Amino acid sequence: MRKFLSFLLALTMIALASAAAPAPAARAEEGDSPFGDVDPGDWYYDAVTYVYEHGIMIGLTPGTFSVSSATTRAQLVTILSRLDNADVGGMGSGNGFTDVKSGDWYADAVGWASSLGIVRGYTDGTFRPGSPVLRQELCAMLSRFAEHQGMFYDEKPLTDGFSDGGKVPDWAKAPVEQMRRAGIVGGNEKREFSPASTATRAEIAAMIMRYLKNDPMYDRMANVTNYAACRNGMIDVSLPFRDRVIGSGTSTSLTNQLLPQMGLSTDTYEILLEESWRENLVNDTDCSFTGDVVMNNRSEEKSANMGVARLAIKNLVTGEVTPYKSVRLWVMRYLGEENIDPDDWEPGLPDGALDAMIDASVYSTGDVSRYARFFEKAESGEDLTVALIGGSITARASGGDLHCYAKQFFNRIVKTYPRSDFTYVNAGIGGTGSFYGSFRLESNVLIHKPDLFVIEFATNDSPTNENREAFETIVRRVMSLDNDPAVLILLVGVSNGENCVFMKELADRYGLAVSDCKAAADLALSEVWMYPVELGWDGVHPREWFHSFMALSLVRELDMIREKIGNASANELVTKPLPERLTPAVYENLTALLPGRDEPDSNKGFTVSEGLFKYDKGWQASDGTAELKFKIRSTNVYVTLLDNEGVTVSVDGIETRINDYEGAFTVFSGTAPEDHTVVITPVGDGSLASVTGILFN
Repeated sequence: MRKFLSFLLALTMIALASAAAPAPAARAEEGDSPFGDVDPGDWYYDAVTYVYEHGIMIGLTPGTFSVSSATTRAQLVTILSRLDNADVGGMGSGNGFTDVKSGDWYADAVGWASSLGIVRGYTDGTFRPGSPVLRQELCAMLSRFAEHQGMFYDEKPLTDGFSDGGKVPDWAKAPVEQMRRAGIVGGNEKREFSPASTATRAEIAAMIMRYLKNDPMYDRMANVTNYAACRNGMIDVSLPFRDRVIGSGTSTSLTNQLLPQMGLSTDTYEILLEESWRENLVNDTDCSFTGDVVMNNRSEEKSANMGVARLAIKNLVTGEVTPYKSVRLWVMRYLGEENIDPDDWEPGLPDGALDAMIDASVYSTGDVSRYARFFEKAESGEDLTVALIGGSITARASGGDLHCYAKQFFNRIVKTYPRSDFTYVNAGIGGTGSFYGSFRLESNVLIHKPDLFVIEFATNDSPTNENREAFETIVRRVMSLDNDPAVLILLVGVSNGENCVFMKELADRYGLAVSDCKAAADLALSEVWMYPVELGWDGVHPREWFHSFMALSLVRELDMIREKIGNASANELVTKPLPERLTPAVYENLTALLPGRDEPDSNKGFTVSEGLFKYDKGWQASDGTAELKFKIRSTNVYVTLLDNEGVTVSVDGIETRINDYEGAFTVFSGTAPEDHTVVITPVGDGSLASVTGILFN
């Protein structure tokens, strides 16, 4: 039966308890037992000798182990507070018990335990700190402490219970059975639990020996040098973002960092992380600590998570696995500072799983005529540009500048075609969809004349006609460039399924390849090769490992296309004209006036602000009297806004008030191009008025 390190340490500390709660002695030489009340013929001799040799328990007095002594309730809560590395200072005041005063040595620990519900006291309002801990109380406290630490128990079927189970009070029945299932408490030869009796030091020593003997997870954990010095007494582990930790259940970083400190060879052993805890361990905490340089994912440096994980050690020679133990970890995940070598990637999946995911991601390789020109230029060594557009996943979220799928994909292309000089254009902006992408396409992408272009908007697009029209507009405008670029559509793992259906339909119509990483992720999740938190640590943004997978998936698409081109006939390589649109051409000829690039005809009190969320730049009003004026020839007029109390838009003197928080709004619709004057003024004091673009056709 699996055992839990926290419980074992708790029992260990119980055995050390006295009013002063002494620290354990240094380990003695093997076979040495200096206690006058422990003889070789005693049933507890081996247990007492074992715990003494390992520095777990010492005598209460010199030369005396005190095998029959018990532990008080005050000593137990103090032990548990230390086990939890809790800062209990000042918690003794107002503890709620009539017999615990704030100046008592145990008061703070009692207050801490009471605040967490670990102890509840008696119906008369007392805690009874000097009373020995009864076996039923011990089970209840340990059960509540385990719940506080986030422990779980194996769901074992009930076996024959204790013969005196009827004597266990109702409030203690569940924790007693829980501790029995976990193997922490047991009965005597008559299967009696004796709930109202105390647990002797000899009995505790026997339990410790039973659970810890020959267990490297416990015996060697004391050698981990950074345990005590790290935050909250946790083991400090640094994981590069590309270390998956989960999936296969092993962690290269955990193995390489902990085993050498434990005196175990990484050639012979590895650290395992129990399946039910894998997702827990890698849940990110958006964190920023005073006094420590810890930034969150948006700062693209590192992130941290704290908590309990269940680890075991596997002997790679014998295949033996130690029982899983609960270990408290402080995990730092680093984005790193180096480009990822495309060949330096270990997916950590079962045999065949990666190939199966790649196969699932290939929806279509498209019409080879759409890609032949790119390969011709790449293989002849021409200068080429790789551009990508999308939302935050393209814009480096959770991967950083060097580790996001866009840069990893670019690195793979560069390595594949060393004769060419490549230019990298990442036009991803967090929170944006196809509509904004369509009117920033010219300034962000088309001016670079991309030879290879990737579109990723399936996650951010709401499934509206406007977004579908805009997405098709992006495809058509890029495919209409005279340099005949190759276009790939990427569906990421958290893509909206309805968007995926439309984008695949559009790809079929235009003969474009689709890398369907959503299908690959769905397969991996169903087979438990990866966990949801790996696909999207916050429900949206994939971890760096899945960024690597998306880059690989796109490259495999190109590899398959290149192979098809090699087998294609001359007729198959003739570029076909663009088909008729699937959606109306509302945005295909849209012109954008953008802050920082285009000057208004008149500007009173608006300045250009940079770095706005979802937008590159915006015209920001200085006060309520600010005014922007544009003279344009158009059929329709749109205004895009961000963080607005509201603006008033006047087209030829006809006013439209817009109060929405953000978005793109139609302010004028006509039937034919005409000359118009557009005037924008803020509502209120103007402090939130940001105009991010004027669109017209």
